Amino acid sequence: MTSKERLLTVLQHKIPDRVPISTYDMTGWHVEPKNSVLKDEMTRYVEDNIFGTYMSGWWNREESYIPLMKYIREKADCIYMTSVNCNNAYVAKHTRYEQMQEGDSTFTKIILTTPKGDLTQTFRMDKGIYTAWEIEHRIKDESDIEKYLSVPFEPMPVDVSHLKEQEDYIGDNGILMVDISDPICEVAGMFEFGDFTVTAFTEEETIIKMLDKAYEEQEYFLKDMLRQGAGPLFRMAGAEYCTPPYLPNEFFKKFVVAYDKKIIRLIHDYGRYARIHSHGKVKTVLRDFLDMEIDAIDPVEAPESGDITLKEAKEICRDKICLFGNIQLRDLELLPADQMKEVVRKCVEEGKPGGNFVALPTATPLNVPLSPRTEENFKIFIDTVLEMGVY
Repeated sequence: MTSKERLLTVLQHKIPDRVPISTYDMTGWHVEPKNSVLKDEMTRYVEDNIFGTYMSGWWNREESYIPLMKYIREKADCIYMTSVNCNNAYVAKHTRYEQMQEGDSTFTKIILTTPKGDLTQTFRMDKGIYTAWEIEHRIKDESDIEKYLSVPFEPMPVDVSHLKEQEDYIGDNGILMVDISDPICEVAGMFEFGDFTVTAFTEEETIIKMLDKAYEEQEYFLKDMLRQGAGPLFRMAGAEYCTPPYLPNEFFKKFVVAYDKKIIRLIHDYGRYARIHSHGKVKTVLRDFLDMEIDAIDPVEAPESGDITLKEAKEICRDKICLFGNIQLRDLELLPADQMKEVVRKCVEEGKPGGNFVALPTATPLNVPLSPRTEENFKIFIDTVLEMGVY
């Protein structure tokens, strides 16, 4: 099988020729879409470095990563993470940026002027680390919630032309995975996390009002991109805001299932596939995922980071959900070679039987240069799955 055939087979809950191998967003494949040249420099900086670092392909440009990226290209199966810009004309017109440098840190403030006043958020990026820390969240009090709810929705046309470029570029080496926001990801992400959990308990109807607004807008954009052929795989990442121990299951049903189930149904209506990303403890929500009819979940973290083994998850999900997981990044970064091989061996032994499994790390490195230990362990991960993963 080609990588493309292998991945589509497992998403259809059929058994491929071997266990597919995904190195998550560190794919070894990257092409800069032509429509990106139309954006101004600051917009590109914000999209690539603050909101889309994991889709910018930076690993392929860093010298210390180049040998590993070549190895990944040759041996793994590419799930090419991409996105589609979903632009609100009002937001585009009323957003401005302020940027300052302090030592090795770059601070970027984003200001959105709403009909009820300014919403501000600030991010910090440090030299040599490919992630952004949000040090000021957009919603800090009730007045900010009112500002968010006051923002008019003036949707701009969706441009998916770059998806065809990317699809042609990877060919049979893999498939596209379009990263989309679900309502809980947008809403919870605007709060400092502690503030969100408190507001969920004290102002449940307010959170639902915000989720309704986010859903209306996201559904519009998703329909537009689906009509234009986007896919075949879509990924959402908001569920982890509502898993234990943060919120009880009743909130998961109200804040996640109630909205994501409709999004998944829409994706299925167009013959596409949906995957949910949720770190942490998912044991109590696996049956909710089944109810939502999700096609795949990741990264199914084992204890202590999570609360369920791959074997236990497969017993619950049966042949209904494809499990992506569950090699911890900290193991890839720290374990000696013999222990790394044993971790991967156990992962394949638990995940492989009956199919519905893709070997995947829980995250990818953020730092430069890449350490020799991490490089060696990623190769051990790939080689061990290739050795043990044939059906």
